[in-house]
Amino acid sequence: MTVPYRVERPEWDQITNWSGEYLEPSIRNLITIGHTVRVQLSDPADPPGAGSAGAYYATIETDTDGVLRGFVNDPYIDEETSSIPNDVHGGFAAADVIEVPLTWSGNETLKTAAIGTGRNRTVTGPFDDGPFSHDGPIER
Repeated sequence: MTVPYRVERPEWDQITNWSGEYLEPSIRNLITIGHTVRVQLSDPADPPGAGSAGAYYATIETDTDGVLRGFVNDPYIDEETSSIPNDVHGGFAAADVIEVPLTWSGNETLKTAAIGTGRNRTVTGPFDDGPFSHDGPIER
């Protein structure tokens, strides 16, 4: 089964930890198998930038073409109403990652390597400042 989605890439090179602290974007270069990251997803029927779903992925494989493949593993998804449920597989680029929950299990190496910029935002999750979007299927 395929679940359609659009990955919303932040227009500027923004990435935060779960607490809203901006991180140096170079942390994206360290994302690999077993890490859990946040990628902003939208229903393709919604306008770009709508950010209708922000899903956590547990990265399980890195393709040679730079595509991270993972599965939705979001403890906050409402399985009854979400258009993108847990355990759905899909792909995204490291540049699409908007958040790294550094304290989550499996992200210990990212926590050690993370460098904060000294800037914070009050709310974590989807960025609302004009993301670049691309479409793709998620395989179930």
